[in-house]
Amino acid sequence: MSGVRSGRRCTCWVRARWDWGHYGEHLINGSWRQWDDPECKEEVIQKTAEGRSSSPAWKIFVITLSRNEERRRNVIRQLVSSPWNFEVVEAVDAESTKPELLVASENPVEVLTPGEIACYQSHLRVLQRIVDYGLPYGVILEDDFRLGRTESLTLGNLWTRLPGDADHVQLHNLRNEITREYEIEAEGRYFNKLAVTNALTIGYLVSRRFARWFLGNHSIPQRPIDHQYTQVSKEGEGLFGFYDCQERLIDGFWEMPTTISGR
Repeated sequence: MSGVRSGRRCTCWVRARWDWGHYGEHLINGSWRQWDDPECKEEVIQKTAEGRSSSPAWKIFVITLSRNEERRRNVIRQLVSSPWNFEVVEAVDAESTKPELLVASENPVEVLTPGEIACYQSHLRVLQRIVDYGLPYGVILEDDFRLGRTESLTLGNLWTRLPGDADHVQLHNLRNEITREYEIEAEGRYFNKLAVTNALTIGYLVSRRFARWFLGNHSIPQRPIDHQYTQVSKEGEGLFGFYDCQERLIDGFWEMPTTISGR
């Protein structure tokens, strides 16, 4: 879709939405704004899928900070031309959030920085949307992601190959490079069933069942959220299906300094 606004040719149009904290939103009715419009810089962006095929059973959520325009543009550039339905979600910002709102356990298992608490809360925000939207699945990406170069598996077709018991799927395929406890229970053609899942939250898939359970049992941080996911995989006694991919669907701009987990 293209057009002209204020004498400027539009290169990317998005539907603007304001993010009012934990979940509530107000849609600016009928408002289409150009991405580089200053008025849009603190808005949550939702892509429309007019003329595109997308399944209502899933959605991509990208966590990003409005103050970091380079990262947000990275998100838009990669996904706006795809056939996938996605929503950009404003992250909890440790730099601007009042300290009393960055709540963690009084007896944490691991010492948490304000940035790690904000990161945890940002992911909880997306888990809540997956539940509230009634989505069977959601893909959660952080804004330093980049789409991997894969031969057979993509974000578009993984749904037709997803194991029926999958509740948490790591998409980065980094294996033992991060978590020493990482353990494959059974290898598969597209997905490996895991006894212990890996760290990082740069890109992963969750089921609504898992999101609802996690919100009810781990809404107060005791450790960084990726470490909490690993702990659940270790202690869940088969309650949830943890997997990762044979191919690297999501890679990272590893040279980018972190912002969501900063401070």
